Amino acid sequence: MLMTASINGIASTSISREGENILFNKYIPVSYRTQILAKVITGVLWGIVGMLIMCAVAAFLFDFPGSLVAVISVVSLPGILFANLVGVFIDLLNPKLHWSDEQRAVKQNLNLLFSLVICVLFTGLSIWILVKFHFTINQAAISLISFYALLDIVLYGVLMKKGSALFSKIEY
Repeated sequence: MLMTASINGIASTSISREGENILFNKYIPVSYRTQILAKVITGVLWGIVGMLIMCAVAAFLFDFPGSLVAVISVVSLPGILFANLVGVFIDLLNPKLHWSDEQRAVKQNLNLLFSLVICVLFTGLSIWILVKFHFTINQAAISLISFYALLDIVLYGVLMKKGSALFSKIEY
């Protein structure tokens, strides 16, 4: 699910898609922090939609029991948040604001690729650890939730601390 959340590109292009309208965002009476959180939340909500669709398809095609689908759904939530926090942070570091149409803001934006690479690395690391140490399903679920929740807390703190400063330095 981490991959699904990073592939959609909503968070990792959220600043870039503002384009020349970024100046409007700098002067509206809404804090940078609130605007950043709105971008993360939007990405998370769409990530959850993707996760629910994938779980429904997996349950139908592979006849997964409802309990497994529920575990997958719960375990996926911190990963989805992680992917979106990473995506927004990367886009704040390097927004692509000059484009002629919104498709170019997304399709020609390497921030999506950077976010995807980070998420692929963390997915690979997670899988490697789970396989290497022969985790049971319960151990895997608890470990993944704990690991990504801890990462989410750290990334949230960094994003809230550095994000507003990065946002204020963005110029068109």
